[in-house]
Amino acid sequence: MTNGPKVTILYGSQTGTAQDVARRISKDLLRRHVPSTVRSLDDYEVLNLQQERFLIFCASTSGRGEVPDNMRAFWTTLLNKKFSSPEFLQGVQFAVFGLGDSSYASFNFVAKRLFNRLQNIGGTPIVPRGDGDDQAALGLESALIPWLAELYRHLLMAFPLYGRSIIPDDVLLPPILKVRASQESLPSDIDPLIARSTNPDDHFSFRKPFPARIIENCRLTATDWHQDVRHIVFDITGSNLSFRPGDAVNIIARNSDSDACAFLTFMGFDPNMVIEIDGETDLPSRSRLVDLMKDHFEIMGTGRTSFFEAISHFASDAMQKDKLREYCTPEGQSQVGVSLRFLTKDSRWKNSS
Repeated sequence: MTNGPKVTILYGSQTGTAQDVARRISKDLLRRHVPSTVRSLDDYEVLNLQQERFLIFCASTSGRGEVPDNMRAFWTTLLNKKFSSPEFLQGVQFAVFGLGDSSYASFNFVAKRLFNRLQNIGGTPIVPRGDGDDQAALGLESALIPWLAELYRHLLMAFPLYGRSIIPDDVLLPPILKVRASQESLPSDIDPLIARSTNPDDHFSFRKPFPARIIENCRLTATDWHQDVRHIVFDITGSNLSFRPGDAVNIIARNSDSDACAFLTFMGFDPNMVIEIDGETDLPSRSRLVDLMKDHFEIMGTGRTSFFEAISHFASDAMQKDKLREYCTPEGQSQVGVSLRFLTKDSRWKNSS
């Protein structure tokens, strides 16, 4: 089966939501015994599209209808004239799901252009384009759930179950990454996030951010008002960055050293432990645990649906397990953020420091 046809899932994501949807599709396909791979679009060669049989694209729209950072190179190449033949993707079937916000004029502009381009160069749609909308009653789920149902129905025609059962959602799937402790040490005085940004002539992105210093942070709303609206000024001297009114800025939020260390200590890990990671991931292949918690995990934020689905398998308390599973449903998502006190045992780890 591993040597036969597979589904290739490609994503263009600015904040991680499209990537999360791509991973979700891959897990759903695994439960249906359909082999798949997940890649960022900029980590994929356009020429390889011809070798695929089934392609699924998850693409978000950023700014004024712009492609996400990790899709720029792919999109530029795909528009090249040498890939404009109407037979270029002959025999290739594809599906596109867009992630956007209908309150913007450029709603799902990237997904629409991508769908049209793939069709114009010979690709055959498996299902109509899906348009996820943050403004819908259930957010992206309003469009995603029925779109996925139709997609899986068509894919199971190409990948029959042959008497096998779909693996239930309450069964834990095998891990996609291999993590092991490393005997090597890493210097603690080098900031790995800032170390990615070395050449100001490069295009700054999530992978290569520019370390801007905040030089002004003023609250605009009254202190007794429930909304905290602020005017923030960043020093971008030496970045070669330019902007116009209406542009959006992406800020990579970091957890503090104290929060990261408190969380790891509560979980029984040495914050300075170095681990090695193998597999398809945007995470560094070698890192200290504290650096991973600071720069790559939202330990202080509200988890995505995939987070609640994953940890539900490890909940020993029946009430917690049921509640976590409820958070995985579109209806349950509205409750997330209201109260997660039952998960953190009144934030014991936060107070452990």
